[in-house]
Amino acid sequence: MTLPIFKPLNKTASLLFWALGVTCALSIPGAWAQGSAVAKAPQVQEKIKSLLEPVRGLNSELQMGLQRIERTCAIIASNKLNESRQNLTSADQVNQQKLSDDLATAKETLVDLRRQVKTHIGLRQQALTISNLKCDAAMLNASDACKRQRAQSENLTTVADASDYYYQEVFERLRSYEKSQDSEAKGCTRPGFTLRLWTADKTHLMPAFTTSAQTFMGLLD
Repeated sequence: MTLPIFKPLNKTASLLFWALGVTCALSIPGAWAQGSAVAKAPQVQEKIKSLLEPVRGLNSELQMGLQRIERTCAIIASNKLNESRQNLTSADQVNQQKLSDDLATAKETLVDLRRQVKTHIGLRQQALTISNLKCDAAMLNASDACKRQRAQSENLTTVADASDYYYQEVFERLRSYEKSQDSEAKGCTRPGFTLRLWTADKTHLMPAFTTSAQTFMGLLD
């Protein structure tokens, strides 16, 4: 039996799907598509773009592919699915456990990185709020120092929005891999399908993820 695997979606490919022979479109959601949260400083803008560009729309494409798999799986006879599950080798089972462990570790890392960024942003926000209040009270908003503080506040908001978007996308992507693993366990896809997805993610996206907190916090210095 040939188990389903979702087909290429279009020719606009991300690195993750290039590694799998599966492609996806990079859509730009929400405020980022409209440019309403783009940093004024070019170097900050470019750093945010380099971090967000590879993940924009990626999880949406993953979910679309998984939905196709689920629809196909729903019409496959239960005896065929049982046969697929029974044919799993011991190596397949070991790989599945390793994948589960990897995803759990990635989630823990995500929580820690997001906490670091939120804490750093919160401390900066407190300091800037006090400074801005002083500028307001002294009616010095037109001074160079107060203008710099206002610009820093705008930059802080930009980085906060970007980090929220980034970490939410990573979280949703990890959930998609877990859903894919569930479908694989039901016999809906070939053994190792989800592991190949995850391996490509670790190769192309996780390196930036592991240093993301440092990157975001560095944009506020």
